Amino acid sequence: MAARLEPDISPIVLNTRTIQQVQRASDRLVAAYQPALTIIKLLLESTGISLDDESVSPHLPGFLFDMNRFFQALVSRFLHESLTGYTVQDEYRLNRMLAYVPDFNPRRRAAPTPRPDFVVVDGAQVIAILDTKYRDLWEQPLPREMLYQLAMYALSQRVGGSAAILYPTMDSQAREARIEIRDPVLAHSRAIVILRPINLLTIERFIAKPPTLKREHEQVAYAQYMAFGEAHGLNHMERT
Repeated sequence: MAARLEPDISPIVLNTRTIQQVQRASDRLVAAYQPALTIIKLLLESTGISLDDESVSPHLPGFLFDMNRFFQALVSRFLHESLTGYTVQDEYRLNRMLAYVPDFNPRRRAAPTPRPDFVVVDGAQVIAILDTKYRDLWEQPLPREMLYQLAMYALSQRVGGSAAILYPTMDSQAREARIEIRDPVLAHSRAIVILRPINLLTIERFIAKPPTLKREHEQVAYAQYMAFGEAHGLNHMERT
């Protein structure tokens, strides 16, 4: 195809400026190409080349595809399109959660700001904190650093708060798991870390099949499950 197009179409340099020009020029006539453009942008970013420098373009013969980033983008689009009635905010900054003690910041450094992949907001209230990890936690153990990260998100809320890891799986038997964060002396539960499987076959079915009213209801229900857990959306749809 490239050889056939070459006599009539000149090659272009693929970089930030190119992507921005295409996005600015896009209209409803080329709306069908948006998913392809999104994938192209993800592939470009995954080469490890910074998109902040417009003069830079990939020079590697291949690329290292960041599946964590791709899975996060997939979940983001699904939640934004299907979680009706709520606001989904990507890479939400948990401001004021961490702060240097006054008079004990000799280098005058900015306080660290944890940033989960998503928060779900109802009105002005954060009701769910979500992080995506491209690791099948049904088949593989939970790494310590993932647990510690989600524990911090869960503890950022009032007592009884929670934070969930959304992870991909192909196993239809995969179910939600929960880890309590307890007071080490009194053993009272203070927060919960949730391991929530996202069935890729279910997502594929929503994407591949033509839209119907039933499919839209199932998609909304699955988005509610992704955000809030098994007690919500999955009670209203058939498991895959």
